[in-house]
Amino acid sequence: MDQGKGGAGGAPEHSQPVDLSIIVINWNTADYLAGCLDSLARSDLDGLKAEVWVTDNASTDGSADLVRSRYPWTRLEANPSNLGFAAANNAVMRKARGRVFFLLNADMVVPPDTTAKLFSRIASAPGIAAAACRQVDASGSTLESCMFDFMDGRIPGGVQPPSREPEAGQGVEVAWVWGSGVMVRREVFEQIGGLDEAFFMYYEDLEWCWRMRRAGWRVVYYDDIHVLHYVRRSTARVPVKTTALRLVAGELSLMQRFLPPRRFRQFLIRRFLYSLRGVGFYRLMLALAPCEKYQTKYLRYRTNVRLIAAQSLAWSQAVRIFRRLAGRLRRRSPSPTPPPAKRG
Repeated sequence: MDQGKGGAGGAPEHSQPVDLSIIVINWNTADYLAGCLDSLARSDLDGLKAEVWVTDNASTDGSADLVRSRYPWTRLEANPSNLGFAAANNAVMRKARGRVFFLLNADMVVPPDTTAKLFSRIASAPGIAAAACRQVDASGSTLESCMFDFMDGRIPGGVQPPSREPEAGQGVEVAWVWGSGVMVRREVFEQIGGLDEAFFMYYEDLEWCWRMRRAGWRVVYYDDIHVLHYVRRSTARVPVKTTALRLVAGELSLMQRFLPPRRFRQFLIRRFLYSLRGVGFYRLMLALAPCEKYQTKYLRYRTNVRLIAAQSLAWSQAVRIFRRLAGRLRRRSPSPTPPPAKRG
């Protein structure tokens, strides 16, 4: 790894480009962050020139001090507030020197050969915008970190599932991949921009991949390379209501952005009715057998109902205001002057 001075907002010591900029986003996961950085220190980069950036989103668990004391070879960005996933990554990508960016969550462990292998795949295929590998959880189970369409085909621009298993090293073209554990070309960032900062967390990766594909780039998933992802270690510290709100708001924002108005209204009606049923069912289940799973489902459905109702109310108010203004304009407009009568 390239050596670099730590310190909030510290700029690179020199502006010479490197092959790879590894960007680790952290919020209150100091123990997992240490494991992630230790795994990167053990990486066999196979001659690659790389730099490691750690962005700490105003953690209160001593994460920034940990990085300064134990990992001086990283470049630390200690944000004074929690910028969220998209904004924190974008800020580093604007400063980083790599030809390729490797976005990681702090709760990930990277095997020694993963980084070099994944880099070789994206570097050898100029048409690939983003390359991601298989993610496994602590039990060794494969996580569903790639999708073959956008929101079950509800958003245009997806691809069909492959007809056969990919050959080793070939990868599979997909619609989108998780924003954790993905490599992205710098030129893609410069061409289409970074992650959409309107999304604080969740769905920003889907939207980014959609823009990549719209611009003619490919998004490829490699099953024969893997990373370990402990999953949701940061969000475990966030109230369940907040997580539900971010998930639902992100999904509704995506749908409103990509669907025609009529289809979006139809989607809202179906989602509202489905969520009402879900609220009733999981409220009953919580009364019979209270548990975290039922509580999470109940909050998700209830958040859907509330946000959709609020959005529909805003629409109806806007329509009433428009009609009121149109009525006033009609009353104020002068009546047309009748043509003069012809004299016989």
